[in-house]
Amino acid sequence: MKNPTYENLPQILADYIDSLIKGVGGNRQVRLEVAEEIGHHFVDAMGESAGDEDKEELARELMENFGDIKMLGKLIKRGKKRCRPLWQKVLLQSLYTLCGLIVFIILYGVWFLMGRPTLSIDYLARLNEMTRPAAAAGENAWPDYEKAIELYVAPDEIDKGRGFTEEGELPDKRRLNQIVARTAGREDYVLYGELGSEEQTAITEWIDRNEEAWAHYAEASRKAYCYREYTMGDEEGHPMLLEVLLPHLSEIRDMARLGVWRSEKQTHEGKDQEAVETCLTLIRAGLHWHCNKGILIEQLVGQAIIRLGLEQMLVMVAKDELSSEEMARVQQELAAIFKDGFPHMT
Repeated sequence: MKNPTYENLPQILADYIDSLIKGVGGNRQVRLEVAEEIGHHFVDAMGESAGDEDKEELARELMENFGDIKMLGKLIKRGKKRCRPLWQKVLLQSLYTLCGLIVFIILYGVWFLMGRPTLSIDYLARLNEMTRPAAAAGENAWPDYEKAIELYVAPDEIDKGRGFTEEGELPDKRRLNQIVARTAGREDYVLYGELGSEEQTAITEWIDRNEEAWAHYAEASRKAYCYREYTMGDEEGHPMLLEVLLPHLSEIRDMARLGVWRSEKQTHEGKDQEAVETCLTLIRAGLHWHCNKGILIEQLVGQAIIRLGLEQMLVMVAKDELSSEEMARVQQELAAIFKDGFPHMT
């Protein structure tokens, strides 16, 4: 490294300084500063040496006294680092940390992708354990719900007798599924009395053919709890809880719609007490599927059934179908059903 300071030094000292600053590292500016400092030190130490031989001998003595090149390089490098400004130290440390983090993420990603999961917890058993109540087995509503599902007659079966086929539609008729799947607040929300005679007949047939199924549904709603053990289609091939089988929810929801139209028909016929009891059955059944369930979709279905029962009651109240005594009784029934407060999502 060329430096004006070297002009007054023997070549062996210049070479010594060059070797020394190589161990210092850092950028070019740092090495130049170190070389200049050491060069001035040697120039002062050389003084006014007479001849070249005296300079050579003094230079060797200075080199010997100055110390080991490698050790000096490390010490000077350490000292230069300590003299860096604070902002530079913070910046460098941040860069080192970032680089280390990137390397760690890469190595962890490689390890993660090359690894194989080892399932040590049976989450299906844990789920069943969490939802299994401590009450007596005789108070379990699931056997009655299961029987109701088995006996349930779907609207499609009624439509077959109305002339519908799986492939086509009829220009002057609506499928029963379209009629019963009404939603509050939408244009398709109609009351039983507002339907045509043919559609009323279809709904009546649907209700009548499900009398036995509804009896089991109502009996189930009066039980203390509903516990159904969760299962999977193939535990070896589907170890995730997303694969838990819930084939019953569709029929449970459809039977809730059956209850709504059953209550609607009872109200139309002036059977207000029976209509109220049907709504209470829906609310109690909804609680079974909402509370103490480990799967979110079950809770959502349960909440929807509760809403259907409450909405149907509001329809009756809006039409002044209930007397003050009947409304007081309904209030007491609802207070007993929701004794722990209105259920929320868990």
